[in-house]
Amino acid sequence: MTFPDLSKLFSTKKQTIPSTPTPPQSTDFRNEGESYLAYGKRACQFTNGNPLSLRTILQRIYNSEKSRQITDQKTQELFKKDIRTKIGDIDVELTRLEGYKNSFEEKVTNAENDVNDLKSQKIEAINKNGELNKMAQLKMWIGIVILAILTLYLFIFYSSTFYSAFFKDFNAEIKVGEAMFDPDALSHAWGASSTQFLFIVCAPIIFMGLGFALHFFSVQKGYSKYVKMGAILIVTFIFDCILAYAIAKHLYDIEIMTKLGDFPPYNLSMAVGDANVWAVIFCGFIVYVIWGIVFDMTLTAYEDLKSNRNEIETIQVAINGLKEKIAILKDKINEISNTINARKVERSNLQAQLNQSTIFNPTLIDQAFSDFFAGWTAILGALQLNGDECAEVYNQEKTALLASA
Repeated sequence: MTFPDLSKLFSTKKQTIPSTPTPPQSTDFRNEGESYLAYGKRACQFTNGNPLSLRTILQRIYNSEKSRQITDQKTQELFKKDIRTKIGDIDVELTRLEGYKNSFEEKVTNAENDVNDLKSQKIEAINKNGELNKMAQLKMWIGIVILAILTLYLFIFYSSTFYSAFFKDFNAEIKVGEAMFDPDALSHAWGASSTQFLFIVCAPIIFMGLGFALHFFSVQKGYSKYVKMGAILIVTFIFDCILAYAIAKHLYDIEIMTKLGDFPPYNLSMAVGDANVWAVIFCGFIVYVIWGIVFDMTLTAYEDLKSNRNEIETIQVAINGLKEKIAILKDKINEISNTINARKVERSNLQAQLNQSTIFNPTLIDQAFSDFFAGWTAILGALQLNGDECAEVYNQEKTALLASA
């Protein structure tokens, strides 16, 4: 009879039990604590970059992430807090925009009232057209008196300076004032010849004709009138400079004849520093400019004597300016109104989200998609697989899922 080996029966040695092999991880779910980047790498490697698997996994990520946000109370509170902050910011902006709008509307109202007042003034001015304008009459007579005095002054000045510059015989005792205002200029010119007399008489008329041309150009339209007016003033100034130079040269030549020694001939550099030159220029040119201004004012007053044309035109220009201002203000009001309406729609949408029992943020889902696909494409490159089809599936599925959010 054989007995069993009891030593083996009571042996304390541990016996190895074969373990069941661990099945490979699937792509059904993301492991706890695993990033979407790592999940994308693992899923791509497991499915060998299959585009159909990618579509299924993206749908699973969408549902999982949406469910996670909805069930997470802390996340829900953060979402609602963020929405409340955005609503508060919109309310502040709406208050500011409404203030701007009210301000512009008030300006429009004031401008429209001003336009109505100006229209009433225009009608009144039109009704008075043809009546004697007493203010214009007063201005005209004052202008005529001043103009007569200035005309007499300019006639004496330019007849004297022309005679002194071209015909006068200077002596050692003559001064610059006598050269500018010679009471015997006309009589001496008449005694010399009729041609000389006519030349001296016509000289002041030339300058007054330039003054009349200055007024004629001033009433024209366009920027070219300023060029013409400037040309007339420059010509007149040059003319005065020539007269002043000629008189100062005569005085200088007479002065050096009475002194011993050699003196340089009179030249332009000496004329620039000669007080006699500037005295002639300013006594003629400045008064000429004043004469031109008074002449223009006198003619304008005469035109307004029985006509309110200038007044009517001035009122119409003011009306046109206000209408342009109103149009600009209304454009701004429309722009602000459109912005206000857009912000109100945005606020309504945010309020609707806030009123929902659960909220989720599609932006976080989009970020999860991006991280996952970044990991997916990294493995595609390592496996040397073409990712065009996967990219097309990714873009289509992501767009469709986020659109339904």
